[in-house]
Amino acid sequence: MRIPSFSYLRFFGAGLALSLLSSCGADQAAGNSDDYTITVYNPETTTFKDAGFETAIPENSKPGWALYDAEAEAWLPAQQDDLDNDGNPETLFFLADLEGKSKRDLTWKPAPDDFPVVQRSQIVFKVQDRPFAPETAREMLADYTQREALTVPGDITPQNMWVMFEGPVWENDLVAYRFYMDDRFRTDIYGKKVRDMVMDTVGWDYHDLKDWGSDILKVGNSLGIGSPAIWYREKAYALSKTAKKDIEIIANGPLRSILRVTFEGLEVDTFRLDLTVDFEIQAGHQWTEVRMQSKNPLPDGMKFATGIVKHTDQINAKRYDGVQTYYNWDNQSYHGQQLGFALMAREAQEPVLYDSELDHLMILNASNEAATYRFMAVWEEDPMQIRGIREFREHLEQEAAQWGTAFRMESNK
Repeated sequence: MRIPSFSYLRFFGAGLALSLLSSCGADQAAGNSDDYTITVYNPETTTFKDAGFETAIPENSKPGWALYDAEAEAWLPAQQDDLDNDGNPETLFFLADLEGKSKRDLTWKPAPDDFPVVQRSQIVFKVQDRPFAPETAREMLADYTQREALTVPGDITPQNMWVMFEGPVWENDLVAYRFYMDDRFRTDIYGKKVRDMVMDTVGWDYHDLKDWGSDILKVGNSLGIGSPAIWYREKAYALSKTAKKDIEIIANGPLRSILRVTFEGLEVDTFRLDLTVDFEIQAGHQWTEVRMQSKNPLPDGMKFATGIVKHTDQINAKRYDGVQTYYNWDNQSYHGQQLGFALMAREAQEPVLYDSELDHLMILNASNEAATYRFMAVWEEDPMQIRGIREFREHLEQEAAQWGTAFRMESNK
């Protein structure tokens, strides 16, 4: 199954300027690809780790190629993604550490055979190898197999065991998230104590605290953490009842993973909407970026929205480098440990905070056609070991600053 995509050519700073000094077309094909160099610049004084960059794959590229920093004598892995769904990878994605006021020259070429590419992100989407049936929804009657795409059965029930975790899980080296695949369509958190990819080995006892971690959020009827929603007439509608729902893995590690959900005939009040929602996670960061796109403009008065469950009345607002954040920190995990929540949106999205009975809502007023935001959960037991609101706030500031930084990237021969 292939689902039409919307525009993906974007970067992960405030407006990463891409200046192509030579084309990646016929001229590139005629030359030596070993000479293809990408230069990335950090204009700020802050040092950033795992900054994400995305550009077109140079022609003549092969699987197993990587980026080489001659000055540092170090290799950087890169991911080749097929974001336009034509069966051929066209997008190069990589992560780079950048000191303040610095640049890195990276040469794209074949990597040595012994160059290890560590899996730092993955999507686990395991479904029993049998058709769904409501009467056997809570039975394990077949092996679980990884799926790349699925049309969700219209009669799927909550708390089923047909799909592992009740929906797909996207994971990196710090955290994992899932959404319920049925009509609840809320986002949940798996707190991780380890950097290894583990969710493909976890069983149905994931509510118990284990050496790897645990399910750490009680969602209930709230929006959980960052679930996409529609705001209309003073009410937030989760993306629940729909005529058709398709799920597809667009990218699956090792550096980032992207999951796409397409809704046809989504019910919001008396309206029926067609929406596409992408969830993207990158290695080294606890946030997920959510991109919502409506096939047609939303009806008058409707806005895109999201929220975090109101396990505490406390909510803070702070703006960093053009990025608005809403956050809190408290003993609000499922097991009573400290857990920080954050929502982030660029000022251009015109975000506003609204408190409902169950959620701290963020309403995005700038557009009725598309919206982008990020949500983040930081658990005191995760590998970063952040243990208080002061540390959490500093970490959030760093993440917002990185999103708001106008990195620059140039490529040449």
